[in-house]
Amino acid sequence: MRMLQKLDPFLWLVGSDVVVIDPPRKGLDASLIDALKNISSVERKALSSSESTNSSQEEKRPWVLRAKEASVQIGNRPSPANIPQSVPQTLVYISCGWESFKEDCKSLLSSKAWYLEKAHGFNFFPGTQSIEVLAVFKRGPQKKKPGKKKKKQLKGAVKH
Repeated sequence: MRMLQKLDPFLWLVGSDVVVIDPPRKGLDASLIDALKNISSVERKALSSSESTNSSQEEKRPWVLRAKEASVQIGNRPSPANIPQSVPQTLVYISCGWESFKEDCKSLLSSKAWYLEKAHGFNFFPGTQSIEVLAVFKRGPQKKKPGKKKKKQLKGAVKH
């Protein structure tokens, strides 16, 4: 993770559908929080960079390379028009620090770019105050769950 901390989060967010993060106890780095909160601008940046004719750095992430293998090839390089520049739709957050998780969660939710789909707490160290959290965030506004609609009672109607 040390090496990734020095890189612009844009470089490794683009091309990923799911991102798994396991930050230190202090929580996520401010640059990553900003990138995740402003994920739509990262997406626009990705689209504009894929449209440019500039040759970017050679891709080294194995999961991105495998995904691109199925794309149309021109020579030994994939056609840029056929390489989707996706950004993450799912964020899996593994936390060993409850307080930092709460702060990171508030930051992510405040941007309305992410919603908390589910979270689970685990007590791996009985007898201590430590709790591990596994949370799944999804991109976009929270989807309302279909539920029973309450029947409107007409004015003047008498209940029996």
